[in-house]
Amino acid sequence: MKKHETIQARLLKSMESECFSACDLVVACSEQDRDGVLALSPMTVCEVIGNGVDTNYFQRPHSAVRATLPTVLFTGSFGYGPNAEAVLWFAKEVLPLIHREVDNCHFVVAGSRAFALRNAPELLDSRIQLVSDPDDMRPSFHRAWVVAVPLLVGGGTRLKILESMAMECPVVSTALGAEGIPLVNDRDAFIRDEPKAFAEGVIRLLRNEPLRQRISATALKFVQDHYDWKALTSGLGDVLDTLPGGHG
Repeated sequence: MKKHETIQARLLKSMESECFSACDLVVACSEQDRDGVLALSPMTVCEVIGNGVDTNYFQRPHSAVRATLPTVLFTGSFGYGPNAEAVLWFAKEVLPLIHREVDNCHFVVAGSRAFALRNAPELLDSRIQLVSDPDDMRPSFHRAWVVAVPLLVGGGTRLKILESMAMECPVVSTALGAEGIPLVNDRDAFIRDEPKAFAEGVIRLLRNEPLRQRISATALKFVQDHYDWKALTSGLGDVLDTLPGGHG
């Protein structure tokens, strides 16, 4: 299996290098992604335009009400292995530590194919709820007190973080989960890697409503200023104008 994966990775890198070299411009979503492009194709013109979020759609209405009980949310597509791995790690390594301090804390796992996890031993707890294939993710954000992003593998920027910030939900993430988004730790979000530290970050937010409000307000301004699609598409237009012939 490892040999097969190594061959596939080598073939993919070769294909990516050829594609990058054939382009007049490559747009990456983060500085880390840009570094990856240039490592494969050093002469490629590569600019960074971040992933974005529609802050008009992902917007917390005044009528939205948080869940009565402390609630931690994870969102994602569970056809993607790193999301499933993150949920199981959180449920096994972090959630028991949270339950020692906040016994009535509920963990909601929402997204495409969430029911694929229903038989996982780590999730067989009445305080864990799977919301599979919702038509609209926003009600899950409305109810959440905290959003957890305990990703351990993978790459790229996480739309789930930007959506959470736009929905005024404070985020606790691993450093890898927040990769590509220049968050200031303990101001825009809590960045925690070890299970104990991650649990302590969640517990601190669950127990302190003013802190949740402060983090949420700072995060909302951050995402509105830097990751709203209107600002990002304007930046893309500026980049395209630098190409021969412009973009018109």
